[in-house]
Amino acid sequence: MKKTFIISMILIVTIFVSYVVAAVLGAFIPNGKTGGGSGDIEVHLVSGPIHYDVLIPATPVTLETFSFLEDAGVPISMSGVEWILVGWGARGFYIETKNFSDMKVRTVAQAVFGDAAVMHFAAVGNIDKIKTEKLLLSAPEYEALLSNLIGALQSFDAIENAGYTNTDAFFPAKGHFNIFRTCNVWLAKVFRDTGLRFGVWTPIPLSISLSHQRFQTH
Repeated sequence: MKKTFIISMILIVTIFVSYVVAAVLGAFIPNGKTGGGSGDIEVHLVSGPIHYDVLIPATPVTLETFSFLEDAGVPISMSGVEWILVGWGARGFYIETKNFSDMKVRTVAQAVFGDAAVMHFAAVGNIDKIKTEKLLLSAPEYEALLSNLIGALQSFDAIENAGYTNTDAFFPAKGHFNIFRTCNVWLAKVFRDTGLRFGVWTPIPLSISLSHQRFQTH
C-alpha cells in the first residue's frame, strides 16, 4: 500500500512538473504572427491567481460593438466607465467560485476534464492603481480583436443571477474549457486570430506573462 502511494505521488508530481515545463516552453514558441506592440490603441491584461482577463477601452466603437451589455445590466456607457473587462472560462468554476472559499472538488474536476464555457464582462473605471500589462494595437488589429471577442459568444442573452456585482454579467460562450484549453489558452488564441505575435500554448498565467514580455514588449 505504501509503495503504491509513493508511486502514485511520483506520477502526480511528474505530470504536474511536465505540464508547467510545457506551459513555459509554449510561452516562448511564437505562433507565427507578427502583429502587435506598435499601435496607438491601448489594451491591458490584468491577472488573477489562475487567470488573465483583457481590458478594452470604452471608446465609441467599443460601446457600439458591446451595446448588448447594457441590456444585461452592465453599465458600459455610464459616466466614469473607462474600460470593459472581458474574460472566458469554465462555467461551473467561473460562476460558482466567486472566492476560493467557494471552491468545490466537483467544480474543480469538471474544469479539469471539461466544462461548458462562459464569457464574463464588467464595467471598469480608472485603472491607474491596478497592475496591468499593456498591449499596443493598431486600428485594424483592434477591430479584429473586437470581432474575435464578439465571435466567442454563444448567445447575447446573459445568464441569470450569475454576476458578482451590479456592474458585470456572464454569457454562454463557444467552446469548452479543460486543463489543456484553459482561459489563458483561449486568450492567446484570440490574440493569434487577431494577428498578434504571442506564445503558441499558454495554459497558466505565467505563460501569458512570459509571452507578453517576449513578444509584445518593445
